[in-house]
Parts: sequence; C-alpha cells; structure tokens
Amino acid sequence: MHDLFDPGLWPEHINDDIRQQIIATNPSNFDNIFKMRKAISKDCNGKIFSEFLLYTKSSNNREKYPRDWLIYSSSKKTLHCFPCLLFSENLTESIKSRSVLVKRSGFSPKTIPWKKLYGRLPLHENSETHRTCYCKWKNVQQSLFGFGVDSQLQKTILSEAEKWKAILKRLLDVTLFLASRGLPFQGSSTKIGEVNNGNFLGILELLGRYDEVTRDHLATVEKYQNKGESMKGKTHYLSWMSQNEFISLCGESIASELLKALERHKIPLADCRA
Repeated sequence: MHDLFDPGLWPEHINDDIRQQIIATNPSNFDNIFKMRKAISKDCNGKIFSEFLLYTKSSNNREKYPRDWLIYSSSKKTLHCFPCLLFSENLTESIKSRSVLVKRSGFSPKTIPWKKLYGRLPLHENSETHRTCYCKWKNVQQSLFGFGVDSQLQKTILSEAEKWKAILKRLLDVTLFLASRGLPFQGSSTKIGEVNNGNFLGILELLGRYDEVTRDHLATVEKYQNKGESMKGKTHYLSWMSQNEFISLCGESIASELLKALERHKIPLADCRA
C-alpha cells in the first residue's frame, strides 16, 4: 500500500503523475518533520535526533535556514532527501550522488549514529545532484500551487476555454429559440448595432445588455467592424455561415434523437407476424 506522506512506502517506480501527487501531498516537509522530531528513532548509540540537524547555516554563519528537503519515513525509520528521492532517477550518471540520503534505503540510525549527519548533510546539500533535484522540485511545486509559469499558462488556457464554452452556449440557446418558433435568423446587415441585422444578432444584443460574456464578445466584433478590419482567421461564430452551421448541427442532433426514440419503441418482427 502506498502512503504519499511516507517515502518508505512510495512506489518503486515514480512517474510524473505520482511525483506530482507526492509533491502536492507534502507542501511543507519541514513543518512535518519539525512536529515529529521527538518521535524520530534513537540511533545505534541511544542518542536522540537533534533539532540542530534541521537547519543549515548561511555563508556568514549568522543566520540559519530550515532544511525543508529532509523527510522522515515512519515505517522504515530512515531519513531521506525529498527532492533527490523524487528526481535523481532521471539524472545522468555523471552527476548522480552516492549519498545515502538519495537511496531508497535512506539514512538509518540503527546502523549509523546521528552525529555522522553533521558532516554528511552539508556535503549533500552542496552537491550537484541535490542542487539540480531541489530546483526541479521547487519548479513543480510552484507550478502546482499557482506560482510557476506553467501554472499561469494553464490558468490562461482554462480561462479561455471556459469563455468560449459560455459564448457557444449562448449562441446555441439563441439558435434553438429562433428555430423552435420558425423565425428567420439573418437580416440585410451583418453589423453589430444596426436595426436590420436580423433576429440572431438582435437577440444577442439584447442579451448583451444584461450578460457580460455576450456583451464583451459583441464589443470585440463590433470594434473590428467599426474599423473596417477583416476578422478572417479570428473566431467569433457570428457570421451567417456559423448561423447556418448551428442550424444544421441542431437539425442533425434532433433527427438522431428521433431515430433513437423510434428504434427504442420499434415493435419486434415476430409480434408483427403474429
């Protein structure tokens, strides 16, 4: 059974999806290990885990910073480097570290005393492997929690997709309204704001008075029309061709549903012969 909080129970092979789940599950390793530091096992000499090991000093030795990359396995009673355990598998052999903190076995106080970490931790955190994996971890973390470039791009894409879904829903509703009443769609003009631009555009203009999505969309199209600029290559779904396509698609959908209904209520051939 996999426990994303416990590195000793992580799956043997970690793909990108699992890696993101683990990172999302462990937003603050330091908070977790700080809370459980008293429960961390004693070493082979009976010594307790020192809180001092949770921090690293600045270059001027005047400040200390939390080692947010340390993570403890409650099941295996071992200490690990969180980013190296997640990302070192994909590194080239030339920069892979031999540090026990990178390995699945981890640093085990059952066989190695805690005092050995005073020298090993600085060596590990200054290694090329750790620096590379740490940067990879922070990039994914920032992306997942809404601070990275990827995250912003994803939000923009989703926002744009939702906008177009909302626009198409309104256009479809207007199409169904006019078609159900047998009303004409097009007028003698295709310009936004003109009284003879037809029922389709006219109803959308009415909706736009109360609906921001419709109003913004019509305003964008109207801006191009007023400037006399072509909207060729720009999506707007307001042309007579789009209107005809909406009508055609609605007709096909209705015909399909009618055929399915007839098929469901079809009398079996054997009953007809009887």
